[in-house]
Amino acid sequence: MKLSEIINIEYQLYRDAQSGMADVQERDRKIGMSFTGPIEDRAAMFRFWLKNLMDKEVFPGSWFDSILTFLRYLIFFFFLISGAFTCAGILAYDGSQPVNIVNFIAVFAGLNILLYLLFILNLLPGSYRKRIPLIGDFYRLAGFLLRRIIVAAGRRLYKNRTKSIRFVSGIFHRIESRHIIYKNIERWLLFSITQLGGFAFSLGAFISSIYLITFSDIAFAWNTTLDVSPQFFHRVIQIISAPWSIFNADIIPTLSLIESTRYFRLDGAYSGTQGNALTAGGWWHFLLCIIIFYGLIPRAILMTVSNIRLHLLTRKAPLLSAELDSLYRRLTSPVYLSQSVESMPIVKRNERAQSAVFDSKEINAQSCMVIVWGEAEMEDAQIKRIISSQFRWNTHDIVHAGGLDNLQDEELLNDFEKGAQTEPILFMAESWEAPGRAVKYFLKHLRTKIQKERRIIIGLINLDHEKRLIAPALADWQNWHEAVARLNDPFIVIEPVTEAQK
Repeated sequence: MKLSEIINIEYQLYRDAQSGMADVQERDRKIGMSFTGPIEDRAAMFRFWLKNLMDKEVFPGSWFDSILTFLRYLIFFFFLISGAFTCAGILAYDGSQPVNIVNFIAVFAGLNILLYLLFILNLLPGSYRKRIPLIGDFYRLAGFLLRRIIVAAGRRLYKNRTKSIRFVSGIFHRIESRHIIYKNIERWLLFSITQLGGFAFSLGAFISSIYLITFSDIAFAWNTTLDVSPQFFHRVIQIISAPWSIFNADIIPTLSLIESTRYFRLDGAYSGTQGNALTAGGWWHFLLCIIIFYGLIPRAILMTVSNIRLHLLTRKAPLLSAELDSLYRRLTSPVYLSQSVESMPIVKRNERAQSAVFDSKEINAQSCMVIVWGEAEMEDAQIKRIISSQFRWNTHDIVHAGGLDNLQDEELLNDFEKGAQTEPILFMAESWEAPGRAVKYFLKHLRTKIQKERRIIIGLINLDHEKRLIAPALADWQNWHEAVARLNDPFIVIEPVTEAQK
């Protein structure tokens, strides 16, 4: 899929969360029935769904494409000019003292090598990247600040009572919650933009160098406070010249050039006998090659690789979340199954939540683990029977949490950290019990212990006076949705649990 299509899908899902369940279900089912492609192809079905909805209004995906194009042009020309002025500043020559090539090497070779190293380290898996001093801390801090800015902006906008402003506020929160799903796309989009800036910087420096060398008379030299011999500096220059030495070894500065262009500020003179002005200007081939082989060529390669990688990631976007699963089921099934974990419309009193039937094949699981929260009075045999009937899963294990023993809950969370299971977790809680801090704390820390994409299904139970499961009140269901939505976890879905399903 294209990046704009992904944005449009998320935008429409957020809008649907603000609409009535029945209307959304009816609309999506009509669209799904008119789809003629293979239903296994989620991407094609979602594109078809979008196309039917986009005929009626403009979606933000096209705006995003325009903004992204403008941003790329802005970054390109900004860094093009920055590179040109940086190079002009380093090569500035007023005739009083020659230009020190050590500064040029440090900026256009040394700095680029450091940035390439940081780029490579950032490609490491997150578990390794976090262990590297500065690198892991820098990206964790950057991610934390970005999330805080988004949340703060959303809260500030939410204070405005205008409906459109509140809607924009919700989009801000949604961007944060979708980081788990699209983090690789965000990452390579950032890479492609930064590499474009790096390429433009090197291009600006190259153009500036050509102009200054062609239309001005520049005298070059090298000097340093350190006790460095010309022979040692020549070996350093040979190492720096390695990338282009295989093409033309004559471009490598000779030892005689290095000896004759060493400059001492105290004496205000070169160390060797300067034969003519061409000797002092003999470094320009070397300096241009630094820009080409340490700037232009590597940046062009990394920019191309980043764009290709971004294209592949967007084309093969996972399209996996609780909301996308619900959308797929609405398109392919005549029975309403679930609604997103977002704020829901106001419901009538005594209205009841509709039951759902999970398709275990979609989640690719044969069994689940059950966590019974609080003081729900249900026998293990009843739990297993209901799960087998409604969710079509076997029960791997049943544990209890949310009692008076907080230490037991902590031990349970630590037990999750020891395993690498991928089976879904069914969190069963009584619907009438408002989800307080303890529930949100447990779910939030449970996510940190398990895989980020492992599904958590919150099964809302409501027992009548005969200890039979009936559909929970829709108002209770709405309260749970609104509370859990604040966790910003796209892989949590809420389902009413009832014995009515067979």
